Amino acid sequence: LWIAETYAGLAEGSSEDQDKSSSYFERAAVTYDKLIQRANQQPQFLDSPGQLVAAKLRLVTCRRAQGQFDAAETVLRQVLRERPNALDAQSEAARLYEQWAEGGIGDAEEKLAIAIEGDEPVWGWAVIAQKLQRAIEYGQAPPDAQAQHIDARYHLARCRFELADEQLTDEAKQEHLTAARLGIQRFIAITSDLPEADWKRFDELYQQVLAAMGEPRTPLARHSDPTEDQTAS
Repeated sequence: LWIAETYAGLAEGSSEDQDKSSSYFERAAVTYDKLIQRANQQPQFLDSPGQLVAAKLRLVTCRRAQGQFDAAETVLRQVLRERPNALDAQSEAARLYEQWAEGGIGDAEEKLAIAIEGDEPVWGWAVIAQKLQRAIEYGQAPPDAQAQHIDARYHLARCRFELADEQLTDEAKQEHLTAARLGIQRFIAITSDLPEADWKRFDELYQQVLAAMGEPRTPLARHSDPTEDQTAS
């Protein structure tokens, strides 16, 4: 397993050299695939079923990075049939369809719709964001849930923005742009501790949405924390 992880790490660290990165991703994918095949033949080869799932998800990540979306989808849907409630798998699925649409391969509108609303057993960014928000509100969330929630909300808005560009009528385009705009505004309105890097990407996306709607680019209004307002006064 560590050999595949090493290749994958080298691929991710070589992002500025496309040929080198692609070569490392291919080596990682081949190694993961061999590992999975052996684990299927010898169940005791890996220490736990979780390791097999993790290997499959890493294989999906490699194939997605290579632009081999069909191959990634095949493996990913196998994982989701076995573990439909696995958040990491669901997030990888939404990311796969989003990137598939951006890659210009196949029906971009269809892929974006799946990335947003899902397609059994895929949840999509909308459901992922909702489930993470509920888990956070009820105190049942894992330590990294807040970062995952922020990421899901961003990608949800971005997919809606990109979906608008696939529409044939101005009415349909404006509908999706409005959804993206409101999604950003509502999330920011209830989020007071957004990291600066995340704030910048939300603000950039928001201004892109405004421009697409034919409105002036206006900076996104930050959430005002009532306790900070009282302290300042």
